[in-house]
Amino acid sequence: MLAPPKGPHTRTRRCRHECTALPQRTNHQLEKGHTVSIRITAIRLSGGNTHQHITDLWWVNPSTNKTGTNTRAELVAWIEDENGKAYVEDNQGHHVDVKVVVPQQGPKYLRTYADGIPTDNLLYLPRYR
Repeated sequence: MLAPPKGPHTRTRRCRHECTALPQRTNHQLEKGHTVSIRITAIRLSGGNTHQHITDLWWVNPSTNKTGTNTRAELVAWIEDENGKAYVEDNQGHHVDVKVVVPQQGPKYLRTYADGIPTDNLLYLPRYR
């Protein structure tokens, strides 16, 4: 397993400069009226052996090279409320969109869609403990 990224954007240290990327956990705020796209780079899973779910996601903003980590709920809210865009890259460099799923029961979650078809690309990303 990979260790969490080092630097000012990890959970234990907070960003002390102004930049545009994501919600509060990393102290980043979106500029109103601007669409920001982030690439999801890694995940943290929880839930045991039979049914695991993503609890945290690591990301990079390719336009600024800023990095951070947020909970699934924070990213869901950012995508829905702030018109945020997220994606993963497959091994050939193609972008696969990350969208919010609203189940009949339980919390909202994130899922990738390749050519409009639901896929599990997030589960193939590196994992942090």
